[in-house]
Amino acid sequence: MVLRIYEYLKTLVVDRDKRLVLLSAVLFSAGFAPLSLGFLAWFSLVPLIVAAKDKGFKSGFRLGYLFGFEMTMFSLNWVMSFAFNSSQGVTIISPLLTKIVYGLFCLLGMAILHSFFFAIVFGVFCWLYRRSSLFIAVLPFVWTSVEYIRTLSQFAFPWAFLCYTQSTYLPLIQTADIWGHLGITFWLCVVNVLIFLAWFHRKKIAVVVASLVAVVLIFAGALLYDPDLPAREADINIALLQGHFPLEIKWNRALRDYNIHVYD
Repeated sequence: MVLRIYEYLKTLVVDRDKRLVLLSAVLFSAGFAPLSLGFLAWFSLVPLIVAAKDKGFKSGFRLGYLFGFEMTMFSLNWVMSFAFNSSQGVTIISPLLTKIVYGLFCLLGMAILHSFFFAIVFGVFCWLYRRSSLFIAVLPFVWTSVEYIRTLSQFAFPWAFLCYTQSTYLPLIQTADIWGHLGITFWLCVVNVLIFLAWFHRKKIAVVVASLVAVVLIFAGALLYDPDLPAREADINIALLQGHFPLEIKWNRALRDYNIHVYD
């Protein structure tokens, strides 16, 4: 494992594609808590598209998998904390070592499986884009479709969706009442594609202007959208309480009664 990490870090120096994938993974992950820099999501996929655009299915699959693995390790590392504080069963030398091994095993296992979704997205995208550059338009459809697939069955994994990065920008996501959260994901992908086109064709003024105007129109449409809410016959008082325990308390079995007491 240490040698694998060393080899990966060494190849970052000479491999432009890996650097671009890492940049996308960092920008994407920064949109989630605790940083919550959601504005980065609007162009976080651009480096990844640059790296993948001329690749075939296999290379695109590998780049998408690498992106998914890095993004998972960055943005979903809380799973290790959950596993660390909820481990039970066989003790390996010491309880502390057991928790560390269990936490790492859960995080790595999840990253290995979760990354296949992104590998599929960019494998399919590269396979189509290599046949015609017009297929750049399919990326939002493929990405959104795979996110939808991630919500299905008992193996659903609805975490780290692209649209979740916009949770702090309420004026931008009000159109979700039309097409749901996946619609927000779709438009985020569209803007990423438009920014890529503006950069890739930066010597063609018409393409740059058309792409940037389209981006402005998307933002303007989202901000100007004002749904006509139906009139209510009566007011309803609602109270919502959400738990806010640190993971080391929430998943500590010895503190279960304390958690319930606080809720009560």
